[in-house]
Amino acid sequence: MTSLTVKDATLVSPAGQTRATVHCNEGVIQALLPPGDAPSADRVIDAKGAYVIPGAIDAHVHLGVILPYADSCREESAAAVTGGVTTMWHYLLSPGSFKDTHAQHVADLEAHSIVDQGFHGLVTNAQQVWEIPETVDELRLTSYKFHMAMKGPEAGYGIVGLDDGLIFEGMRQVATRPGVMALIHAENIDVILHNRELGIAADPDATDTATWSNHRPHFTEEEAIIRSSIFAENAGAPLCVIHTSVGRGPELIRAGRDRYPPLYMETCPQYLVLDMDMPLGTWGKVNPPLRTKTDQELLWAGLADGSIDWMGSDHCDYDLPTRQGNIWDVGPGLPGGMTMILPVLLSEGVNKGRLTLERVVEVTSANFARLIGASPRKGTIAVGSDADLVMIDLEKEVTIDADVLNGHSDYTPFEGMVMRGWPRITIAGGHVLYEDGEVDRGTSHRGTLVTVPPDAMPVH
Repeated sequence: MTSLTVKDATLVSPAGQTRATVHCNEGVIQALLPPGDAPSADRVIDAKGAYVIPGAIDAHVHLGVILPYADSCREESAAAVTGGVTTMWHYLLSPGSFKDTHAQHVADLEAHSIVDQGFHGLVTNAQQVWEIPETVDELRLTSYKFHMAMKGPEAGYGIVGLDDGLIFEGMRQVATRPGVMALIHAENIDVILHNRELGIAADPDATDTATWSNHRPHFTEEEAIIRSSIFAENAGAPLCVIHTSVGRGPELIRAGRDRYPPLYMETCPQYLVLDMDMPLGTWGKVNPPLRTKTDQELLWAGLADGSIDWMGSDHCDYDLPTRQGNIWDVGPGLPGGMTMILPVLLSEGVNKGRLTLERVVEVTSANFARLIGASPRKGTIAVGSDADLVMIDLEKEVTIDADVLNGHSDYTPFEGMVMRGWPRITIAGGHVLYEDGEVDRGTSHRGTLVTVPPDAMPVH
């Protein structure tokens, strides 16, 4: 398919809603026309006034955790389109320089992913810190994650937390290239490791989610948010605090912005609907951990008032064999979150009066695309933008299980939840890849790497 017309859609942007027809050709939006127009195309979809939003961007994806990266691209991009995600931003991991693994990752995604991808650099060593200016210039990496946790017995999967000196130096290197952003996993690992020893001594065979959450109390994340914000201010680097779980997070980031404006915040669907007291067992182990219902409500408020800038999922391709054992030993992370971003925001946000559709567009595509430099290619429905569109149905009810999510994982911590609000059709690059519950797994469409040209770097 090379051409597609979506007739009579209600297009949603951060600025409002408008009725129009969208005509796409060769993967790009060619025209926005009056709603009654229907240019001929290989396929014409009559939206009949249904809401159509820009394809969602999952700003936080870990591919290749269990599966090889190439296989993960194939399996998890099917999960992506099921949830209306048309672009995944993957955390590129390498034991040495990012230059060692970048080309193979690009080749794998172009061969196997059915949606586009961008790369964050996940910094795990001093070489990667000092090479930041080079990897910006040569690889067009324009965002770098620094991990305050993942040390000692909590390290794994090739991810190693850095000490504060390397984190601060990394932020200084980020600041040498205008428009590049630092990302932070904000937790105080020294307190956490102390609590871990005490927790294992008290209950070495624990399997409940609450035990995991309790050894990483709220203040260990709150203190690290403040500390990393001060680092960024003194380094002169834009900073996003990613996967925020604590309800005070929005308050802390607002206070930091009063001193240093280019501070941003991300949260994830699990922190909006899952809590530490649910009977999830090892299925609920994630870092930062699940919190309380009070934290959930404060995060919803932060989404509504603009304190939280974008959504990610922190998605990992775990399966049931990886969940065997006690809470101390199984790997941290949740599957299924990528598919759940839009359904959670539609069901528990829009349909419960917490968010507007316009705000959903901001936090699922527009803000991240603007702040990372991918706009206007991504995050908007405009002539010349990629033909990434999602037709949503606010009344469609879906009961969640692993099969519904269409990914590799054979379990999901969201199991049994009923979401009212779901994508009806997901279009990526002008191709209908998901429709009424089914993924077009035989599509010839393949994703490409999204990069930011030097002359299009964002201004923070």
